[in-house]
This record gives sequence, structure tokens and C-alpha cells, in this order.
Amino acid sequence: MSISCPGCNKNTESPGHLCHPEPRIEPCPYCGKPVLASHMCTAKLREAGFFCIRCGRLSRDGALLCAPLPIFR
Repeated sequence: MSISCPGCNKNTESPGHLCHPEPRIEPCPYCGKPVLASHMCTAKLREAGFFCIRCGRLSRDGALLCAPLPIFR
């Protein structure tokens, strides 16, 4: 399902890749709680390997971020 960003009109498959997402409550794929798309539970945080130094977004894959920095543990 493609989602259109109300800020820039770009289309994406994931609400986490929108510059101005509309608040939407969905179940977290990691913990199952009904949460907003920006939810960061402990299980999801453990899998994040990169941090974007421009927008602060976390990701498992640095290629999905505009300015990725590896998270060192």
C-alpha cells in the first residue's frame, strides 16, 4: 500500500519515511502495542544500527537514511 506524504507529496510504502506524516495508530511489529508510527520500543531499538545526523531517524539499514552514522555499542 503506497502512502502519500502531505508535506511533499512523495509516495512511500512506510509511514516512517515521510517528512510530515499524519498521525496514525498501528500495532508495533516488535511489541504489538497500538502506537504511533514513530514509536521506539526496546526490541526495535536493539535492531537499530544507524542514526541519521540530520533528522534523528533510526534504522537497521544506513542506506535508508540521508546522513547515516553507525551506532556503536
